[in-house]
Amino acid sequence: MDDWKWYKPSMPQYTRYSPHQILAGFKIEDVYMQIKNARLSLLFMERDSYKPFVTKDDDLHTAHIRSKFLFDAMANYNYCIDLSWQFLYLYYSYIDYGYDDYGMIQEEDFYEKETKSCRPSTLKKRLVSAGQEGKWREISSFLDEPLTDEIRNAYNYIKHRGTYHVKGLGIQGDDKFPTVFSGNVPTLKFITRETIDLDEWREKLINFDISFYQYFNKLIQELMPDDFTEGTIIIDNLPSISKKLEEWYRKINDGQDNKLEGRL
Repeated sequence: MDDWKWYKPSMPQYTRYSPHQILAGFKIEDVYMQIKNARLSLLFMERDSYKPFVTKDDDLHTAHIRSKFLFDAMANYNYCIDLSWQFLYLYYSYIDYGYDDYGMIQEEDFYEKETKSCRPSTLKKRLVSAGQEGKWREISSFLDEPLTDEIRNAYNYIKHRGTYHVKGLGIQGDDKFPTVFSGNVPTLKFITRETIDLDEWREKLINFDISFYQYFNKLIQELMPDDFTEGTIIIDNLPSISKKLEEWYRKINDGQDNKLEGRL
């Protein structure tokens, strides 16, 4: 996976590849950074002691710190899924706009708007327009895997419910009022949280890491040029790049592109 970091575009890539490929390379590095963060959190879960970061070195405080790293890793892996969609969405951006210019690279607002508009529905539409229904099937197959679905649901549970009750981190308590009311009055329930086991979920995230790597690395191999990470600068391409930039700049100033005007 460490070879993903070399996809970050620098001067050689800007002189050799089209804007949509440069954008895709940038998203690969985004995924790389998030998966590294997730792995680091899982690694920190392996510590037997968190001195001097806790006031008391006991099982309760250890469970609290470990749960923090688990939830961090869970979030990072879910970011990876979303960013893998953006990788495809930006790669095929020229399909929707009918051209492959430097607008998204030159305009921060345009880039941000494009990434925010990336959702399963918009990605599917763009892939179908590009004749890439197979790519959408790959994504759907990965999302339909039971482990992926479980990871997504757990992340959304935290997003909407706040947190889980962690086994070993205090007592959950009863789920209903101990007194039975008279007549037909139902038993008063207490609000509770689902309980998770830290070690069990750590193993699930490790297995997800393996699954995600296989899924995303396959997409990279299918789309990105084999020599994308090479460091050779092609000076002879600079006049062509300059011409494309000039064409983009003229479009901005002349207002000749309706789609461009609609996105600003």
